[in-house]
Amino acid sequence: MPKLRTTNPDVTYSLTLAALQASADVYQLYFGAGEGAVDPETGAFKIPAKPQAQTRALLLVLVDGGQMLPIYFPHVSLLGSDAISFDPDNLLEFPLKATILAGSDGSLGDIDAFAAVAA
Repeated sequence: MPKLRTTNPDVTYSLTLAALQASADVYQLYFGAGEGAVDPETGAFKIPAKPQAQTRALLLVLVDGGQMLPIYFPHVSLLGSDAISFDPDNLLEFPLKATILAGSDGSLGDIDAFAAVAA
């Protein structure tokens, strides 16, 4: 009789977000720049030659009619994932890949129960 094995492969969860605001905060996430990327004298944003993913917390609130579902990830690695979208009829879009990281307790985040949307 053949032996059966169960494997538990490593899984990486990620999602792509489209940042629609052209600001130093979005540039920092998209281009992978740390603190101090804005020149204090000129106000110019310095694009780094070697991007570093930025770690932030991420809260998603999914709304369906009169219900919402909050999903919280305390540790997310963010970095630009594709080309900036330049569409004259729409907004600029800075695509960011958010890779969900494990927290100090080993969990990825929290999903609360569906809740009613406040009127």
